[in-house]
Amino acid sequence: MQHLGSNPATMTLGELYATAGFYKKGSREYNDIVDLTARLFPDNPEANINAAGVALTRNDVTLAHKYLKRWETDPRAYCNMGLLYLSEGNRDKAEVYLKMAKAAGVKQADNALVELMKMK
Repeated sequence: MQHLGSNPATMTLGELYATAGFYKKGSREYNDIVDLTARLFPDNPEANINAAGVALTRNDVTLAHKYLKRWETDPRAYCNMGLLYLSEGNRDKAEVYLKMAKAAGVKQADNALVELMKMK
């Protein structure tokens, strides 16, 4: 594994995620590393879907759209797509994606669906 001070451009995706693991999930450092993975690995769905999640926690829907655009039909992206549409106020599309995420076994989708139903 690379050291924390290594050049991120020479690190593998796995090494970047391992480095992110040294930080608290949701911390600025963790989020910055996850965001970096999408920029260094633009053709990797996992990197983009995870970076979209970080963008959503930062309320950056434009960036979340950018990261998710190519992967919206990937079941791994369903929960983030639902949260993206929810943050935009499109409850119908949010519900569709969150139900698909729930069916795919994403536990976070359950909580989001409960909150969505409270809004209706």
